[in-house]
Amino acid sequence: MDYSPPGASSTRHSVGCWWRSGTTSRAPGHWVPAHQYKIVAFVLSAFLAGLGGGLFAVAHGFVALDTLHWTTSGKAVVVVVLGGIGTLWGGVVGAALLVRLEDWPPFSRVQQIGLVTGVIFVAVVLLFRQGLLGPLRQVLRRRGDAVTQVTRK
Repeated sequence: MDYSPPGASSTRHSVGCWWRSGTTSRAPGHWVPAHQYKIVAFVLSAFLAGLGGGLFAVAHGFVALDTLHWTTSGKAVVVVVLGGIGTLWGGVVGAALLVRLEDWPPFSRVQQIGLVTGVIFVAVVLLFRQGLLGPLRQVLRRRGDAVTQVTRK
């Protein structure tokens, strides 16, 4: 995915090269302050997490102890992996799938919904390495290539 401005190629800019490489070991060679970017990303994520927690407490007026259980943060990881790591809409798709699974009538009366979610999670990890959006993106990319080939003829 190219995040460079229109008309510019990310591979010609040092930040774009470092961004596309996905590794910080190449950052010093491109004069990219990777450590500063990591600190900014950490502070921004901590700010958003704190803001979300504060808004949750204000909206609900009460925060139960089960909200602070370790499985709550585990659900966030499951949501991202189900949808697709590194995709913009992967978390949204994963969250929609997880909420739908928990509210789906055949599973709504199941006491151990974590077991069902775990089995689906393992199946997605083993069968779809890029989450559920990975194969969907490949199909759409192939369809787009087919459409461009037809229009060129």
